[in-house]
Amino acid sequence: MELPYYDFFESSPETNQDNGDEVRVIFVAWPYMNGKLHVGHLAGYLIPADVIARAFRMRRFKTLMVSGSDCYGTPILLTAFKEKVTPWEVVSFYHEEALKLFRLLKLTFDNYTATVNKTHHEVVKWFFVEILRNGFFEKGKDRQFFSPSLSRFVPDRFVIGECPYCKAKEIKSDQCEECSAVLLPEQVINPVSIFDNKPVELRESEHYFLAWPKLQSEIQNYFELHRSLWRPWVVSETEKWLREGLKKRAVTRDLDWGIEIPVDKIDESLRLADIHKKRIYVWFEAVTGYYSSTVEYCLRKGLEVDRFWKNPKARHYYFMGKDNLPFHTIFWPGQLIATRKDFLLPYFPAINQYLLFGTDKFSKSKGRIVDSYDFTNKYGTDYVRFYFSAFAPEASDFSFSEEHFKEQCNSLLVDKVGNFVSRVSKLAGLDFRPILSFEAFLDFEPFLKKYIEATDKASTRELCQAILDFADFLNKDFTDKRPWSFERGSHTFQVLMSKYTGSIILLLNILKPVIPGAISRAEKQFNLNLTYLIDSKELFEKELSSFKINALANMFEKI
Repeated sequence: MELPYYDFFESSPETNQDNGDEVRVIFVAWPYMNGKLHVGHLAGYLIPADVIARAFRMRRFKTLMVSGSDCYGTPILLTAFKEKVTPWEVVSFYHEEALKLFRLLKLTFDNYTATVNKTHHEVVKWFFVEILRNGFFEKGKDRQFFSPSLSRFVPDRFVIGECPYCKAKEIKSDQCEECSAVLLPEQVINPVSIFDNKPVELRESEHYFLAWPKLQSEIQNYFELHRSLWRPWVVSETEKWLREGLKKRAVTRDLDWGIEIPVDKIDESLRLADIHKKRIYVWFEAVTGYYSSTVEYCLRKGLEVDRFWKNPKARHYYFMGKDNLPFHTIFWPGQLIATRKDFLLPYFPAINQYLLFGTDKFSKSKGRIVDSYDFTNKYGTDYVRFYFSAFAPEASDFSFSEEHFKEQCNSLLVDKVGNFVSRVSKLAGLDFRPILSFEAFLDFEPFLKKYIEATDKASTRELCQAILDFADFLNKDFTDKRPWSFERGSHTFQVLMSKYTGSIILLLNILKPVIPGAISRAEKQFNLNLTYLIDSKELFEKELSSFKINALANMFEKI
């Protein structure tokens, strides 16, 4: 059985033109299918990834955006246990819920798949065998939780205890949600099974381990080559991991829900004891989905996957929350290196910090959530996309409140952007046709430069700030020049209003990746087709020549 893939461009025209050989690949973190997605997911990676992907497409780069549903791992087993259903029923339900949300948010995935699907299984097994053959897996004994009361091994996520670092209670045994520490089983204090709340103990089981010390120097070299591009806090966190030294990490687990080890492709001398009872650990297989989702896309489209994975003119951007940082700045690059296939390594890990629920983290497991679908339905896709782009927690945690959301949408999007468009269009009047003038474009160029720089470093906060700074400039300039004080038929009025209607075009153009729904309506209102970023006088002249005010409706209404 397979879960359906999602391709935004099946129902929308693809405006994905080539700008030379330049390629941008947007890899979006694979959300766990153990519950509905809360607004922390929107701010952390979903909306920022889509805004940057749209901005790259408008710059005429060949752009690919892929991801999928993470369907294995013990969080799914835990949800199935609590809801008294099968793991398949859990992932099927929440996968469909995720697709419904993506459509509402207008997320432009070229391919959104699932880890239960055939292509992913095949790719993961291929990675596993290649890394094993290259000598980076070692057999060893791993101590895992065993429940004497249940007479069985118990997955990490079915065990809770106390964090040895921050002393938080009832944390998951593999990673502390409070301080983000990645934990080994023996580090957890007073562990108990959630099945019966009885103590568990550690027993040995044979597993494959990825020998990270063998790869540390190559990962270090990769990090040194890229660190100048990354956000300072991402550099600091990655540096800390490397400084402490990488340790071997198990890549298999005693589970029955997961991807099977490709036993038939492993020499008998290298096989584990009880190998048929083990599965590939989710931390290893889930990130492999970035490659498998690309493969699935290329199979459907008849393309060569190397265009995206071995092309020196391609850049890979990864979007995720900060709890996934080491898996994307260290472990995934290491897995790619270990294949010895010369794959492109992550260019820019666009890792965001936490969106907070008051002073606490959003947490599905602890019930601290604001449902993304309900919230977006309540306030509208454009407001939600704008807010979580403008206030994405790129450098520090950000405390979310519904009141702040409403205040900022009203003061920034409605009062600054909407107000300028409304003032200009109503003063110009229906059927106004501007004369050719490049003054608006010359005023725009400094803001365009900042906008492009923000896109290149995957900062939706800076991208939105460039837009809002431009809107501030336009509002002040419009007020200072007082075009309403001139006779409507005068040459001065015509020149000024041509400048400001041209400025509307430019403002709407850079807003399109952020709020595509509102801009689509505005394109009809002003007879525009804002397919590409207007980064030249020629493109500006083309749009200006077609500009016509067809309606005087407001772009936005206050919340």
